[in-house]
Amino acid sequence: MYDRTALAFGMDPDEPATHGIVKPRGPDDPVQIILKVSGNSCNLRCQYCYERARLSSSSDHMLAGTLREFLSRLGDRSLSVQLHGGEPLMLGMPRMAELMDELRRYPGEVRLIIQTNGLLLSEEWLRFLDRAWPDIEIGLSVDGRGEANGYRVDHSGRATDEGVMAALRLCEDFGREIGIIAVVHRRTCGRECQMLEFFAEYGCVRVVQLIHGFEAQEERSNPASLAAAEVSNWSVTPAEYAETVVALTKGWAEMGLYERFLLEPIYSIVRVLLGRSPILCHYSDRKCQHITTLYPDGRVGRCDELPEALSWMGHQAQIGPQGGAAPPATEAFATAVRELAEQCAGCRWLSCCRGGCIAARWRLAASGRASEYCDAQKRMIEFVAEQIGVIGQLTSSEGDHHE
Repeated sequence: MYDRTALAFGMDPDEPATHGIVKPRGPDDPVQIILKVSGNSCNLRCQYCYERARLSSSSDHMLAGTLREFLSRLGDRSLSVQLHGGEPLMLGMPRMAELMDELRRYPGEVRLIIQTNGLLLSEEWLRFLDRAWPDIEIGLSVDGRGEANGYRVDHSGRATDEGVMAALRLCEDFGREIGIIAVVHRRTCGRECQMLEFFAEYGCVRVVQLIHGFEAQEERSNPASLAAAEVSNWSVTPAEYAETVVALTKGWAEMGLYERFLLEPIYSIVRVLLGRSPILCHYSDRKCQHITTLYPDGRVGRCDELPEALSWMGHQAQIGPQGGAAPPATEAFATAVRELAEQCAGCRWLSCCRGGCIAARWRLAASGRASEYCDAQKRMIEFVAEQIGVIGQLTSSEGDHHE
């Protein structure tokens, strides 16, 4: 039996430590929450979006009552909450204000982040955020200028980079520091200099996180949701991702951009090799089970990048005061992590990578390509290890600011 708190937190009270790559959440650990405030509703149709591949994504918006019920199960733990979608700004200011009011009433500490594609980010929105939650952190999703951003298109297939650049300029005007999430895909490989020059144009950028753009077609939960060309034309191999990250890191150092913004995943790798805690969950044992996703219809899952077979935990309405049955994904998730962890045995870099991204490894393993992910991680870690004297010095001055 699983009590209501355990299910809401995404933890299995009886599950042992999973071989050092995913640590079971303890009763006092902080909680990372992803709120799908707009479901999968979005004003873009990005070709590599994992939300579009889900069979049961919801286009509904989140009601304050749904969030209130969810928060009531969390006690007063510290929360790191990410407003996500789809596109969270599609929720509109009145509904967003209602959700923020619920978060403000929560008795524990709340760190609030919003991840947006930026096209709806206006002066009015920035003023609203300044009033409603002054220290909210803003993340923008953009891969670069022109062709580099070519897979982030609207529903008519039109380019969106000009709109995101307008949002970046607005953030500068408002004195907002932001983080960038950029996907390494077919059109960014080989354009490392152009990417760095683009990010360097905007003084508001403080962190650039490089996301892997690879996927195994065989594992898609809803292959019919994308055209066949969209499945194949953007993807890179793990090796191509690693080489692009290495090239970007070399350029970032040579151009002196370490004085402007941090570069992930390199920064987290540096921190781990220097004996410090990583920023990215991929390099921590506090991932997956330490992340809980709430959907507008009350469904609860783990990290939203996991396939539904591993993420799904149940519906919060099904969790009665006396507890309920074990969520369906608990055994499947534990089995998947255990099998992946067995592949890590004896790896010299396990203490650094902590098994990496479970979602990405599971997808690749499902198509017989498990070793490619690990080889890519080893390439990046060994590169940093060789350069640690230089890179460690370059990032150390920024470290405390980005804790």
